[in-house]
Amino acid sequence: MTFAYLGNGVYTLNNGIYIINTENDFFIIDTTEDIGNSEIMDILEITKGKRPRYIILTSCCKSVSGGAWYIYQTLGIKIIAHYPDSISIRHGECNNLSYTPVNVSLELKGYVNCIDNIKIINSKVPTNGSIIVKWKNFLFVGNNKTLSPYGNEVKYVCGINGCIKVQ
Repeated sequence: MTFAYLGNGVYTLNNGIYIINTENDFFIIDTTEDIGNSEIMDILEITKGKRPRYIILTSCCKSVSGGAWYIYQTLGIKIIAHYPDSISIRHGECNNLSYTPVNVSLELKGYVNCIDNIKIINSKVPTNGSIIVKWKNFLFVGNNKTLSPYGNEVKYVCGINGCIKVQ
């Protein structure tokens, strides 16, 4: 077991993969590069065997999208990404780094998008299609190192290196 409960329906696997339980569905945010059977088993344990609805990728960077193909291949979970990063994910290349390409099922194009009370904002950092994801008092930033305009609304900022409490 390599996962932890962070609160408010949020779990982390290996401090870089996050799972949100919205009470209606489960959503995976980011995938890290090294995904294997143990992560699949952790996902299924967290969800009690229910397949998550989507994988939300915060950018095309290999560090957050490199393992998406394995989860997609194993569990058949659809992938959400923002344009133009969605094109890079489909080609398996971003910032001159290659990884196994994967199909993006839902391509976002707006500045702000909402899915099941999850707010997805196009941050354009570190790539033009990068997003940040807000769920309750958590902000998921992937590789983004800039601060968010959410101030008091956010208590935890989670990215590829784990979560930090900001309040």
